This record gives sequence, structure tokens and C-alpha cells, in this order.
Amino acid sequence: MGFDRAAQHEPMRTVKFKSVFDRVVRLWGRDPIAEIPQDMARAALDHINERVESVYGAWNWPEWELTEERAFRQIWTPTDQYKRVSDADGLPEEVYYLTNQLYYRVLATAPTDPPVGTVPTDVTYWEQMTAPIDTFIDYDQRCRRALGRVIGVYSSNPRANGCCSSARGLSFHPSEKGIDVCCAGGLTTVFVKHMMPMPTYTIVPYVVGKSYVRADIVFDRTTNECFQTVDTTTDSPTVGSTWRWIPFLDKWATFVVQGAFSDCLTEFDQGGNDDLQAKMALAANAENRAQEALQNQIDQLRAQGQKLQWNFCKRHHYWCETSPWSGGTVSTLTAVCQDELGFVYPTPVPPVPPAAQRLLYFPDVNSLKTITPTLVATVATATLSVGTMAIIRTGFHFRLDAGPADDTDPGQGIPFDYNAGTNNVHWTEVI
Repeated sequence: MGFDRAAQHEPMRTVKFKSVFDRVVRLWGRDPIAEIPQDMARAALDHINERVESVYGAWNWPEWELTEERAFRQIWTPTDQYKRVSDADGLPEEVYYLTNQLYYRVLATAPTDPPVGTVPTDVTYWEQMTAPIDTFIDYDQRCRRALGRVIGVYSSNPRANGCCSSARGLSFHPSEKGIDVCCAGGLTTVFVKHMMPMPTYTIVPYVVGKSYVRADIVFDRTTNECFQTVDTTTDSPTVGSTWRWIPFLDKWATFVVQGAFSDCLTEFDQGGNDDLQAKMALAANAENRAQEALQNQIDQLRAQGQKLQWNFCKRHHYWCETSPWSGGTVSTLTAVCQDELGFVYPTPVPPVPPAAQRLLYFPDVNSLKTITPTLVATVATATLSVGTMAIIRTGFHFRLDAGPADDTDPGQGIPFDYNAGTNNVHWTEVI
């Protein structure tokens, strides 16, 4: 995940990733300064990332928490192209217009996709969405930081109104759309407290001159840190406009090191598994140290009043109840993109849509071209898309195909408005 300290408005205590990796290798009985076998290096890295996943989910780490104002749709920006048919679900794209705090949808009947920069108040390309708005927040809203585990949703700024009833907590739960928010009627935005997504680390070094695409992660040998790119680039990781640093919390270090070392000892050795009992004893000892280190960090946070509540999601009505806000940095909505903080996920490859197909019924048509009224003589095709399906009164099905008809095939027919240059189509009977 990419990270910018300035965006947090408070310091974060971290350790260099290379120091974590080297400690695991050293405990495993190898000199980290010397050449390390690739199979050993990959195994150590895998176990480090597995332990990071464990520690990430074990507690709500304050350094990894953010409270942000979020709209229920992506924020309209003048540099983005919005579509009548979105790549995600095939429906017109919807936006939140920060200028007047209203929601808009691209007109499905617009002459084209809105030209880049077309404001949502332009009725040629947009329509205002009327209440009720489906109140969900996508995990990966365009130009917003990716959401990790959501901790709470608030009706207003909890930093300004944290002790007031106006900042009430709202019920929420995950869904296929992201985070569904309950009882948010009348609200145009809410404040979401969440953990930044789980980070991923690598030992694959940055290669000078190589082209990297969005979401690639590399290890930078000059800083001994991991970085992730936010866009296609050949820049070095020190260029902050295209790369983001992936921090490693110092609170995680001992647990991850001891835990990864314990896991490494359980690796199958193709050369033999001599001293298996000794390895198991070492692994158990390292695991105990890892758990003690984790518990120590949690105890320190609990001593300062922090609580972790796991049962706030009610079993019977399936909604999670927001706990009172526990403090931290709060950011409000702006039109500025927020790629500088939060994991950057690869841009999904848009699905290839199937050929356009439309189903039409003609109850007054008796046949393709023999018994009047016929399909070829009564139905205009110039405005129809190739692939359109037609059903006539007798139940026969016909498909509009590209190209001229085969006169020797009784199941094909030329429409009356056929034109070899502008409307080169024909009807084909299908089963």
C-alpha cells in the first residue's frame, strides 16, 4: 500500500522492511549480507506476508486507522470519462457532484458518453438521481483511498461532533457492492472509520529503466524499503508522484519476525528432515515469542484505553452497530484524488460485452416473406442493431445478421430498407 506521512498529520513509527527480512534470515541460520538461495528468500517472504496478514487482523492499530467523509458514489471530477454503459456493471455511471451536493446519473439516452469535463448539471448528458439513493460505499471508489476493514460509520464529522447526538453511529454491513449503510436516509455523505488495506511486501528489486504498471510492488535497494506504483512509469521509486512508500509498523516487527521464523522451520527440506524434533522445539519457542510480542503491544494499547469489539455485528438482523468514535484524524471530502494514501489495486480489465441483442415482438407479422404481412416488408431495420431478435405472431424467431441474404436459403430475407452501403443486413430464421 502506498503511504504519505503528511496525509496522516501525525508521525508513524516504522522500521525498514529490509531489517525485518534480514532478522528472519539470520534467525534461520544464514548471513543476510551473503547470497541467499532464492527458494529460502521466497519462503521467508511468503511467511512474512502471512504473518503481516495475521497481525493486521488481530487489532485495530491506530496508525492504520483513518476516518474519512465518503459519498455513496464516486465524486465527479472534470478529468474523468464517464459512460452510459459502465465497465463494472453495464449500467449508466453515477456520481456525487460536490459543487451542489447532489447525485447524478449519465443519461442512458444521451447522444454519446458525456465529453470529459461535462458537468452533471448538463441535462443533455446527465439526469439528477431522485430519492431514495441506494446508500452503499464501494471499497474502491475512483480517486478515493481504498477501504480496508470498516470499523464504524457516522452521520456527521465525529471529530467536531463526537460527543453530540448529531454524530450518531449508523448500522452497516459488507455486501457485494461494498459497505451498505442502514438508516442513512436524508444524508448525502457519511464519515467512515476504517483500517487501511493490508499491505504486501516484496524482495523483488527495482530495475532501472523497466516499465512498471499500476499496483506493481518493488524493493528499493537504496532505501531498503518497499514501494508501489500508482500509475505506469519508468521512474525510480524515489519519485513521489508515481510511487508510494509501503511502511512497516514497528509494533508489528517482533511478532512478524518470530512468527515468520517459526513458520520457516516447518518448511519441508528436500535434502532431508534431520533433527525434526529440534526444529519443532525451536518453532514452538519462536511462536511463543511471537505471541508474547503481539500480546505486549495489545496490552500497551489497552492500558491507554483502547478496546477491540468483535461482537458489534448482531446475529439476528445482520447489521453491524457502530461503536462510539475513539479519536484520530478526520478528513473531509474534496475533489482532489487521494491515491497518495492507501493500497493501490490493479485496474481491472473491462469485460468484453457480448454482441448487442434486443428482443422485439411483432404480433401482426405472419411470416418472414411468404404470408402477408411479412417481416421483410413491414419492419424497418435501419435503427436496429445487428443481433436483434424478432418474434412474430406464429412464434418463429428471426435474428438480424450482418451482410446480404442468401437468396437460395428460404430462412433468410432482405428487409425493405436494405442498403449495401448503409444498412447491409438481413433476417435469418433461428431455432
